[in-house]
Amino acid sequence: LLYLYDLLLELLDQNSEAMNEILLIMLWVGAGGENLSNSTNMDLVEMLTEEILNDKHWHLALRPDASWRLKVDKPTNWFVDNTRGLYESAVEIRTQDVDSDDEKDADTVSRSQRVTILDAEFNVLHTCLALDVLGHCATHFGESFSRYIFRCLHKVLLKVASSNTMVYQAANFCLVSIQKALKLASISELIEAHTDYLSYHLNTILKRSPESHAAVDILTVLLQLSTRRALPHLENIFHTIYNECSKSQQSENVNAFLRVFNAFLKHVARWQMSSDVEVSSVPMQVEDTQDADLLQNWLDILERTNAFVEDESVNMENDTNAKSTTLTTDDVEMKDEEAADDVKSQLPRHIQMVKDITTQVLKFVGFVDQTHQILALECLIQAVPLLHDYEDELLPLVHLTWSPLVERFRNNDVVVLNRCFTLLNVLATHAKEFILKRSLDDVIPSLKDFLQKSAKNSVMETITAHTQEYKLQVILLEHFANLIESLQIDGKHLNDIAEIVTLYLAKEQPKELQELAIQFYLRLRLYEGPLAYMVVLKKAHISNYKDNAEKVLTNFRKSGSSSSSI
Repeated sequence: LLYLYDLLLELLDQNSEAMNEILLIMLWVGAGGENLSNSTNMDLVEMLTEEILNDKHWHLALRPDASWRLKVDKPTNWFVDNTRGLYESAVEIRTQDVDSDDEKDADTVSRSQRVTILDAEFNVLHTCLALDVLGHCATHFGESFSRYIFRCLHKVLLKVASSNTMVYQAANFCLVSIQKALKLASISELIEAHTDYLSYHLNTILKRSPESHAAVDILTVLLQLSTRRALPHLENIFHTIYNECSKSQQSENVNAFLRVFNAFLKHVARWQMSSDVEVSSVPMQVEDTQDADLLQNWLDILERTNAFVEDESVNMENDTNAKSTTLTTDDVEMKDEEAADDVKSQLPRHIQMVKDITTQVLKFVGFVDQTHQILALECLIQAVPLLHDYEDELLPLVHLTWSPLVERFRNNDVVVLNRCFTLLNVLATHAKEFILKRSLDDVIPSLKDFLQKSAKNSVMETITAHTQEYKLQVILLEHFANLIESLQIDGKHLNDIAEIVTLYLAKEQPKELQELAIQFYLRLRLYEGPLAYMVVLKKAHISNYKDNAEKVLTNFRKSGSSSSSI
């Protein structure tokens, strides 16, 4: 059998076309043999494990590279041919200009280096088999597999981050097999028990090749699988990525780093929520004072007064000694204040990391690249709620965010405006009146104009569910009431907003927008009921507004009658 294994290993070294079949045979012979002695069995599995951990099995291209050579900066066009009738068909052909650069690029890439669709399919199958073999080897080794963790865990986690479903499922099987082999309760426990190994590999990858996406993918998976107990170990990795992001000028690298920051902020929020739930679930221990103990409590107090009288003379002597000390009371108070300031300045570790992320992310809000803007805005949307209890950190962040946010509002990019309004709503929820005047001067007018103009477009369109403009209309109508309450908007500004939203009560509007407009007024009833009632009442006599206006007014009357009866 050892001779057979050596022969199979030689075939693997020669990159035989039957590599996948060879791996299966080695797995069946080594880990599946029931008649083999234990020592021989372990030797075969060890040989298989050493082979499968070879890097050549883990760095295969899982996508064909033909699509990568289609250059996006070249002029393109779509030719569409429709055949109308009972069965409608269409042919769409994408054409692209070809020049000498394409031929030159094709010549520089040899045929042996190209990854065809068949090559990619073979590589996906081989990667899945490698993960499956490693998982079975871990099961066979049991707890003694711990000696391979340093070499394999980061490779498996990288495959868990794969967008290919088959590779992802195979990697999950391998990870669970390793966890069970080491007799750990969960995958999170497996991650936390070996974070030092992972930190070493991630720092090495980042410092050796900052442009590599491998470290970013592994860290994203780590955040998904680990709990808040792993935060101290992840801090070093975070600072490495933070430093690389500040130095990086390449667009792809910045996008990857921003995605990691966003993933980190999401999971900090998840960890914080889970800790809040744990604290709230702990029952408060309150001792009930019984009436029978009342007399005994008074007797205890009376006994303590005698002790206080006896100690009074001792306290007077202590006072005289205190006056003779060289250190004055004022000096002590000053030192206490300084110590308190030091304690106050020491933020929790995760809050300091959130603060560092926002400092780095803010500069990308004003970048020209749309992807940078979107990712940076999403990071800020996640970060602001985490600073809610730290006003000294929150308000300066809001101040620094405002100028680039207003610039993005002035650009008519609906995709970016979607995130901008979400961030504005988050800022209003947590900063309240701190941004009231700025909002009324810089942002609210443009939002009112958009709602008013887009109301005409949504009436004319029949299918608007997938347009970015429609999505922004949905978000505005859904969250505008919360923005009004948070900022305490009133007077003319509130009246103008309420008047514009009535446009969406028309029956020509999409049904979803009509429902959101009704909900807007129902929520506004709790904030400024009389104004909302009068605004809707103006539309009640118009035929295409009548039905929805009547729904709002009826709800107002029901709530009014129920409150008066109470």
